[in-house]
Formats: sequence, structure tokens, C-alpha cells
Amino acid sequence: IAGNDGAIVADQPRPHDSDSVPLVPSTLNSGRVIDEAAGNFSMSLPDWAKYIQVHLGKTSRRRPYLSANSITRLHTALGGRIGEEGSGNYEFYALGWATVVREGQTLLVHDGSNNVMYARAVLNPATGRAIIMAANQAVQGFYAENAISENPTLFGWVLGQDAPSIADVVGETGSAAGDGVVDAADVALANLYLNGNGGDTAGARQTNLTGQGLTPVQALAYLNLTVFDIDASGTFDAADVAALQALVGDGPDQTVIIDSVQRVGGHFTVQVSDLTVGREYRLMRGTDLTGFDVQVDSVTAVSNSATLIDSNPPIGKAFYRVAN
Repeated sequence: IAGNDGAIVADQPRPHDSDSVPLVPSTLNSGRVIDEAAGNFSMSLPDWAKYIQVHLGKTSRRRPYLSANSITRLHTALGGRIGEEGSGNYEFYALGWATVVREGQTLLVHDGSNNVMYARAVLNPATGRAIIMAANQAVQGFYAENAISENPTLFGWVLGQDAPSIADVVGETGSAAGDGVVDAADVALANLYLNGNGGDTAGARQTNLTGQGLTPVQALAYLNLTVFDIDASGTFDAADVAALQALVGDGPDQTVIIDSVQRVGGHFTVQVSDLTVGREYRLMRGTDLTGFDVQVDSVTAVSNSATLIDSNPPIGKAFYRVAN
């Protein structure tokens, strides 16, 4: 977990605000120390893993930090159900842990955040297995860690089933959700990042960081975009989104927005937006609304908008639709 020394270390994740803007670690990223989990104490992931091993009784120390009785006391629920009544999922709070019953086994769960990062630990003392997760954006981290926690293969492993492979849990390059499937949701997210989601585009952010002395690969890591560098070029751009779209395939027709239609110099021009980079869009023409059997133009999107043109429209009326 990033410390608060204010130093930029290129190979360490930076915290991000609610708009996914990277921040330099500082005490300004956090709330009041009294409000913070563990008093805003930070540690590396390997050290956090050692702490979890203590709770699983796996310390290699000759004299354990805590006795078995003390560990049991920390893990014993004090009462006060915080789960949904009648759901079959019972949650009670112990000393620093939520105790959660799943499939007859009691798991220990705890989340923590400093408003710009998010962490979660899920332990099963009965199997001696645990998963720990850390994200460098609090809101998206919360939802991502929910998705990982609910991954059936990984969850089954925590409960004592066969160990999952890395592919089962992490998925292929491009699977931002870490759900083992590269799908349309990943393409949509890649397009969102590429176009900036109302802020600076991914290209502008990468250029800004390389201008500050980071290498392109370091800039990608800083922006949390390494997973989208599909062509391994060291940058994230439209070519990566196109490659990701090619992995997914076209799938069902996508709804697009027709922004304007007009005749320009004897041509019929259609402006469309809300496109997916790398996907092909075709302007189809028909004589009525029962069929659009003539393709008059096509374009492979390189941004979220494009222009389609019928350079030889018929005299009189015609009907058009955008297909993909």
C-alpha cells in the first residue's frame, strides 16, 4: 500500500481520486488519522500477507506473536447481526473482523480505505486460505474487489476446493474486470478510458507523464492502463481498443447515436457517435422501411464518432440505417 512520503516511484501504484485522476501520495489524500483504518498505517503487500498468515496460524516464528487463545478471541463474533435477515448469509462483528457464514464455513472479512485506495481481506481459518486485494481507486476498487470476491473459482478455493489457475482468476490481457472473460464490457471500459470520460484523453495523460520524465511503460502503469496495452507497444491507444474489439468480435448490433443528417454537395452525410473503437459500422440504404439491402459506405471507428457518406444518393426519397 502506498505510503505518504510524497515521492513518485514509477513502479508503485498511485492513488486516484473519484474521477480516476492520479494523485501524489500525501496526507492530503486521507481523512483525519483518527478516522482512518489502523490509524492510517501503511505497509507493503508482502508484509500485509505476513499479517494475514498470523491470523491463519501460519507464522514461522518460534514464539508466535499471539497465542492460539488470543487469535480465537479476535475471531469470535461478539453478536449484532449485520447481514440481511433471511438471506442465509450471517454476518457478525468480531474484534476487527466481520464473521461471515458461507456454505457452513465461517470466513473473516475486513475492508479498509483512505478515500483514494481500497483494500479487502477474506480469510478462512478452517482451510488456512485467504485472498487479499488492494486497489488504487476507492470507488472502482470497491466494485472490482466485489467482483473478484464473488468469482466462483476463487471463492471455491477459499472454501477448500481445488486451487484455481491464474487464468481462472485473473483472465486474459484486456479483462479489466479480472473475471477471466474478455467481453464487450471490457471494450466499453477501454473506450471510456481512451476518450477520457469527460476529462483528458488517455493519450493526453500519457503524454503529460512522459513529459515529466516517465517512460511510456511507466506512464501506463501509473495510469492503471497496462492491462489494455493489447499490442504490447508500451502505449494505450485506438489500436489497442481495436485489437480488444477483434478479440471480442462484433457480437449483436450496437445502438449508436445519429447526430445529424444532411445533403452536402450532392452527397448524403450522416454523423454518428457513441461508437466502439475497432468496430465496423455500415451505412445501409433502402427504398422503404422493410429492407436496407444496399451498403453505401462503411468505416472502422478510430474514435467514438464518425461520418458515413452516400456519395450517389438516388433522386427522390431513400431510407437509411447504420448497421454494425
